Amino acid sequence: MTLSAPPEEPVKPAMRRSQVWLRRALLAIAIVSLTAFALLFTFQRRLIYHPTVVTESAALDLAAVAGAEPWRTGSTLHGWRFPRADASAVLLVFHGNAGMALRGTYIAQSFGRLADDSLPHGRFEVRVVEYPGFGARPGAPSETSFFSAAEAAFDAAVAEDPARPVFALGESIGTGSACHLAEVRKERLAGVILITPFDRLENPASVHYPWLPVSLFLRDRFENDRALAEFHGPVAFLLAGEDTIVPTRFGAALYNGYSGPKKLLVEREAGHNTLPWNHAPQSGGEPVWREIAAFVRRR
Repeated sequence: MTLSAPPEEPVKPAMRRSQVWLRRALLAIAIVSLTAFALLFTFQRRLIYHPTVVTESAALDLAAVAGAEPWRTGSTLHGWRFPRADASAVLLVFHGNAGMALRGTYIAQSFGRLADDSLPHGRFEVRVVEYPGFGARPGAPSETSFFSAAEAAFDAAVAEDPARPVFALGESIGTGSACHLAEVRKERLAGVILITPFDRLENPASVHYPWLPVSLFLRDRFENDRALAEFHGPVAFLLAGEDTIVPTRFGAALYNGYSGPKKLLVEREAGHNTLPWNHAPQSGGEPVWREIAAFVRRR
C-alpha cells in the first residue's frame, strides 16, 4: 500500500495579500528606523552642543565689560584672560555647554576675588578657554576639537611661564577637557576642579534619551573615568544634589572611582544651573571656592 501526502491547500488570495502587506510594513519600519538612526548619528552633535556664536568685534566688547583680554598665540584665539600681576598660578576654565567662554566670567570673578590669605601660594590668573565653534572662535564643536583646544591652551600657558603651576577647572561638559588634560598632561598639570561632572557622557545622555541605544552610536564619548585613571594629582569635585541635567550619581561615580587625593563637596539643594556662582563677597570670596582652591593649591 502506498501512502501519499495529502494535496496542499491553495493559499487563499486574502492570506497572500496579508503576507505581502506584512512584509512591506516590516520593510518600511526597517527603512524608517535605519534612516532615523543614520540622521541621529550624523546630526547628533547638534543635540549635544549648544554654542552661542558672535563676531570677534562683539566678543571684544563683551570682554571689555567683563574686564577680560583676548588670549592668543599667533592667530589662534585660545579664549579670554583676566590678568593679575600678582598671580602665581594659572587656572584654565573650561565652561559648560550652552553659550560661550565669556559666560564663564562668573567663575573668573569668584576665584579672582579670593583674598591672598585664603590661598596657599597666592592668587590665580584665570583664563577661560573658548571651544571651536563657540563665541568668536572658528571651527566646529566635537570631542576632538575640544581636546585639541585644551592641549593648545595648556601648552601656551606653560610656555609663557614654565615656573607657574597650571590648574584646570571644568564645568559640566567642560569636565571632559579638564579630565583630558589630566590624562595627556598628567606630569605637568597641578590639579583639577570638576563642577557638576559625569563619569562618561553616555550615562547622562541615556537619561535624556532613554529610547535611543546611546552607547551604540554616540560619537563623542568624553570618558572622564578613563581619563583620570592615571592621574595622581588633587581633584576637587563639586556636585549639585538636585541636578537634573547631569544627575548627581554620575559625578559621585567619578569621585568614587578616582584613587588620587580628592575632595567632595555637594550643594544638596542646588540644581545644575543654580550653584552659588555669584555669591562671592568682595572681601574674601565664597567659602566653597576658598575651600576648593585651598585644597588643590595646598598639594
